[in-house]
Amino acid sequence: MDITLHFCQGNLRSKKFYDAKYDGLVDTIFQLPFSGFFMEFDAEKYCNFSLLEKRQGQKIVLGLVNTQSDELEDKEVLLKRLEEANKHVDPKQICIATPMRFCLNRSRKFNQRRRTVA
Repeated sequence: MDITLHFCQGNLRSKKFYDAKYDGLVDTIFQLPFSGFFMEFDAEKYCNFSLLEKRQGQKIVLGLVNTQSDELEDKEVLLKRLEEANKHVDPKQICIATPMRFCLNRSRKFNQRRRTVA
């Protein structure tokens, strides 16, 4: 059984709880006793995939799709993020997901559903 930890920037009424990069946290994060981590890499400023080299064999689930925007991201942008992550992590250790901050705001529910299906 894998026990994982999800690092969430939060989502309350489509707003983040905090806006921080992983740079200062990874040394501590990858010392935690979990077999995997769910981490959001859905905006360019968070996409320092070289930090993943500090993992100690843990699996990583990358949240690459930005669910905070109403615009669909270009497929090439998402593929570029995945290719960059593959330079730093064995592809067998990577899973892909949308970030977990699906909206709790009723006005955006339809949009999130449409984006997930698209």
